[in-house]
Amino acid sequence: MAIDKIQSESINLADNFAFTGTVTGAGGATTPAFYAQGASDQGWSDDATAKIIFGTEVYDTDNTFASSRFTPGVAGTYKIYCGIQVGTDSTAYGAVDHCRLLLYKNGSAFIRADYDSRGSSQGNGFVSFTLNGNWSVVANDTDYFEIYVYADTNPSTPETKFVDGGVNFGAFKLIT
Repeated sequence: MAIDKIQSESINLADNFAFTGTVTGAGGATTPAFYAQGASDQGWSDDATAKIIFGTEVYDTDNTFASSRFTPGVAGTYKIYCGIQVGTDSTAYGAVDHCRLLLYKNGSAFIRADYDSRGSSQGNGFVSFTLNGNWSVVANDTDYFEIYVYADTNPSTPETKFVDGGVNFGAFKLIT
């Protein structure tokens, strides 16, 4: 005798189930999604903020990434992530004192991640390090997101370092 309906009171939801038919209504799409990398080192002025250029698009499911800018095209909640390897053109220890990774939304700073060694007992920065951002944001279909970086160095000029994908930016829609 086949069972047409199972009531939630008669089933243990903690059990494992093997389905042989089609399950519908579960899951969802995590698109649009994209992932891009920097194509080369990128320099900018000391004690200044610069937009990061991502020259290599690894994938883009819905053509939502162009000119180093992500525009979802679909309203929802998104996981946006970024990694920037920052260094200087100097080999001297203590070159980067303060650095900020910024997620811009619609042309304005929205969220940031900081590295600051100025208050340390020795005040020593680093020649090279990585800043990572990993954010969940609510976006409408026309919002756009970009990555900027700020660095205060001593005594040389800051730059992103493209070493084994050291500069990357990606996003995907969360299932809500």
